[in-house]
Amino acid sequence: MKVDRNGKARVLTDLELDHLLAAAPSPRYRAMWAIQPWTAARISEALALTWADLNGCLTYRAATTKTGNARQVPIVPALREALTAYRAAWEQEHDHPPRTDRGPIPCCQIHHQPPDPSGRWIRH
Repeated sequence: MKVDRNGKARVLTDLELDHLLAAAPSPRYRAMWAIQPWTAARISEALALTWADLNGCLTYRAATTKTGNARQVPIVPALREALTAYRAAWEQEHDHPPRTDRGPIPCCQIHHQPPDPSGRWIRH
């Protein structure tokens, strides 16, 4: 994690990670923040995951990784707990289970609307 604007980075301690996850504003954020440190995922890799990629272990598909190599990562109990809580919250909010071809952590949804006057797409 970057700790200043000079490019210096450091790894969060276990206690810092616990505090970060406890402070997450929702199960969605907690799941996203849990995926990255426990699987060494880049943000783009985590956002490209689908629910089908979470089947016993976490599978990063070759097309979604920086190196172009697929890899499987075991799901540690704390990550499983975060993902299970997020899925339950998602199902409660939407009244049905998520589609397996959709990602557990959608970064944003672009609705098919005309761009705003500045020419940018409206994101929700």
